[in-house]
Amino acid sequence: MSKQLSSNAQRKVDALVGQMHQAFQQQNWELCGQLCVQIEAWEPSNPETANVRGIVAMQSGDAQGAEHYFVAAVNVEPENTGFQLNLGKFYLQQGLAQDALLRFQAAKQLNLNDITASLGEAECLLLLNKEYQAYDIFKDLYESYPQSNEISIGLFRAAFRLNLLEESEEYLQAVLVRQPDNVEAHLGLVQLALQQGDFVTAESEALRCIALNPQLDLAYPMLASVKTFSHDDDVLIKKLQKYRQGTVKDSPSYMHLSFTLGKIMEDLGEYPSAFEYIEKANDIRYQNLSYDNEAEVAHLQAIVDLTAEHHMQCTSGIEDDTAIFIVGMPRCGSTLVEQILASHPSVESVGECNFFEAAVAELSDPKDPLTLEKMQDFSSEQWQELGSLYMQKVRDMHGDARYVVDKTLTNTRFVGAIHQALPHTKVIHVKRDALDTCWSIYKNNLLSPVYAYGFHLGQLGYYYRAYKHLMKHWANILPEGVMYELHYEEMVQHQEIETLKLLSACHLESDDACFQFQKSKNITITASQAQVRKPMYASSMGAADPYKENLQVLTDILAR
Repeated sequence: MSKQLSSNAQRKVDALVGQMHQAFQQQNWELCGQLCVQIEAWEPSNPETANVRGIVAMQSGDAQGAEHYFVAAVNVEPENTGFQLNLGKFYLQQGLAQDALLRFQAAKQLNLNDITASLGEAECLLLLNKEYQAYDIFKDLYESYPQSNEISIGLFRAAFRLNLLEESEEYLQAVLVRQPDNVEAHLGLVQLALQQGDFVTAESEALRCIALNPQLDLAYPMLASVKTFSHDDDVLIKKLQKYRQGTVKDSPSYMHLSFTLGKIMEDLGEYPSAFEYIEKANDIRYQNLSYDNEAEVAHLQAIVDLTAEHHMQCTSGIEDDTAIFIVGMPRCGSTLVEQILASHPSVESVGECNFFEAAVAELSDPKDPLTLEKMQDFSSEQWQELGSLYMQKVRDMHGDARYVVDKTLTNTRFVGAIHQALPHTKVIHVKRDALDTCWSIYKNNLLSPVYAYGFHLGQLGYYYRAYKHLMKHWANILPEGVMYELHYEEMVQHQEIETLKLLSACHLESDDACFQFQKSKNITITASQAQVRKPMYASSMGAADPYKENLQVLTDILAR
């Protein structure tokens, strides 16, 4: 507890706080820091000072410092809506959606009419795959503020995720009536066009986004995903190279442009140049990581060491065969398989929802965290509770579906637990050539932090080996028929035969829609969004071949 200041001292502190806020508004960071020091000399735990220091740290890229100061401000004055909002915005920027959600909800309880709190809550719910809840919040906001572009864009995103395509487009068009050059609305039109397989519109809208805002990072990979570049595009290519030259090196924009230009050079067959761009982009991402590859690989090995065949033979989970899990490495062809299954009239998809991991987390006591060892000692009741928690999340999203596809790739870690909690479910393991898989991960700038191993060829190789060892372990110990292994190369070469085998493995009758998967209305928001709107093609087979010399370190690790 800090001592109570005298009236005179408090007046001095209040005056300094006022000067600090003025300096902050003027972006006079040096004076701002000096005033913070003076205030802290009088009142070390002043929450206003901590809040300002947090904002400055956040702007300078000091994530650790920003969190420290924002948490300090909230701890001293938890009833301050602004402090809660700043901490929520910080967590949201860091991709910590659950932590951010708690802060936005706390701010909303303090002030039910705070629009920023409601918007933040809805954004977090979208990130947590709770589209229905997010949609309801955006809809309520829209009814009160129909002229707000920010709310309209948010409602578009929620409606889009719920496959309400016509409705979602209406929100974008309303924004464009008010503001024809709104770049977020045009970016939304790119997403809609991609979803509908309209690559001409997707390309033109992506180019318009770039013209409106050359710093719009997301437009470049969207453009690259729908356009095959040729030397007829030299003017555009030079323009993109010029954008990159004028961008701060090692910045996110520079990184996104490097990935995009790498893809363009690959289209042109200029492979050494393509690799140079892609390597530079990955170096930028790798430099900004706080990722422990050794710990992650050790974790996968620990799963192998702690799960044995007798665990898999003694299951006591719930009697429910609704879920079909797709697992594998990113870029293995899993989205293609998801689309084939989701095209079936009896199947719906929950995408990459992380529902199973969330259910495991709900069973974990913060005071006594759940470990791999403890899960091996689960009782029948605990496995049933885990299975029920998972299925409740599925039913909340797709209440009437006969079968549901869960394409959370990181469930590779939970295959054993999935079988024990849901012994009647099917696991589809999608496999692709190792070098092609790794190269596709390396060149495609996967945004999720769970794929952080993908920005360094050495780490990528060691992770792939650990993944392969884990999946071989599951294949060895699971009862026959639980896990079906599908080879991507076989699927693209023999679509009809392999599709029929896949449907049979999932106990599904053949349906013509599964052979026209590119017409599926299932929403996809992965890096494969454009590819699965095209008929089956085999051009990605052997995609790593032109880069074998560049990928030697990766090849050596995979061969060991």
